[in-house]
Amino acid sequence: MPAAVTVTCGASPTISEVLQTTSGRPLTITVHGTCTENLVITRDDVTLTGTSGGAITPADAALDTIRIDGAKRVIIETLTITGGATGIRGVHGAAFTVRHTTIQNAIGAGVAAIYSSQALIDGNTIQNNAGNGITVDYSSSATITSNTIRGNRQDGIGVYETSAARIGLTETGVAAGNLIEANGADGYDGIELANGAMGYVYGNTIQANTGSGIGVYRQCVLRLVGGNTIQNNTTGVYVRSSTLGTSLYSSSAPPDRISGHPGSGIVAEENASLDLRGGITITGNWGAGGIFAQHGARIMMRQTSIIDNNHPNPSGSLPSGILLQLGSSVRFYNPSGTTSPSNTITGNGAYGLFCVDGESSYIGSSSVQWGGNGSGDQSPNCTGF
Repeated sequence: MPAAVTVTCGASPTISEVLQTTSGRPLTITVHGTCTENLVITRDDVTLTGTSGGAITPADAALDTIRIDGAKRVIIETLTITGGATGIRGVHGAAFTVRHTTIQNAIGAGVAAIYSSQALIDGNTIQNNAGNGITVDYSSSATITSNTIRGNRQDGIGVYETSAARIGLTETGVAAGNLIEANGADGYDGIELANGAMGYVYGNTIQANTGSGIGVYRQCVLRLVGGNTIQNNTTGVYVRSSTLGTSLYSSSAPPDRISGHPGSGIVAEENASLDLRGGITITGNWGAGGIFAQHGARIMMRQTSIIDNNHPNPSGSLPSGILLQLGSSVRFYNPSGTTSPSNTITGNGAYGLFCVDGESSYIGSSSVQWGGNGSGDQSPNCTGF
């Protein structure tokens, strides 16, 4: 039979006592006031919900404020969770939802799903945590939608160790982008994928993060599928020994846009692979320019605009549209059955395509609309395959 209990903080019973002593399933616990407890949820079908002003702070700040240990169908909603080692952590195959909640000021991450756990994280404010805003780790998965993730000292969202995250799209394919801003004061990224992780990213605003807007490191796959605005981070997207693919989730999806980065729009290195299509625009970046590819990076490009990357660098040098060096390459091509150039590389400060050395090369110049690049369309030492 279902059970419902109201807890008035400071009085008996506590939330922990209700979890331990109340029979019934599902169990709904409504929180009034600010409760000071470290909660461990091990039973399935628990909803923890707050009235206006409902909040939980840890009795022991060295422990998680809420820990969901293997429990399924747990919902945390309309609460303020402040402090703790982690604000909310699901472990050991937990399956949980966090929605319409503020999670802040934890010693580590705001919300974490680890050790084969699954999380739906929707409509929250996740801010000012000393670790990540959200961590998905050790073969876990998360759907992350409609959140504001700001001011966390490490990654806004970190997805690691063969984990996967769907960021900005619901499980039914409805657009629900996140605002991911001003994270990474300790040198981290807005979103980071590392060590075999995958990210499927749509419709987010990713801005003003200290490191890259998105960092993709060590055998990961990032899919940008439209509607993302990645702006004013140090680097737009940084891809190392990994794969970046861009396309449009649907015919009505707006293209991705990467702009305003002093460390280049996209950096690809150490055998990274870029498959750029679907109308992505890379504009207004400086550093090396729109795309900086080195150490054997490979680029395939159609329906892509690399335009107006012409902001002077502090040294006085001007950026190029694409810079290749150390054995990197780019293939420009058109969609099947079309002959008009589908790529645009115009208005960049130095070259449209700058090959620093003879080891780097390109093919498919006729698939590009060139023009207005300050030093010319291709540097003299750029060679075909």
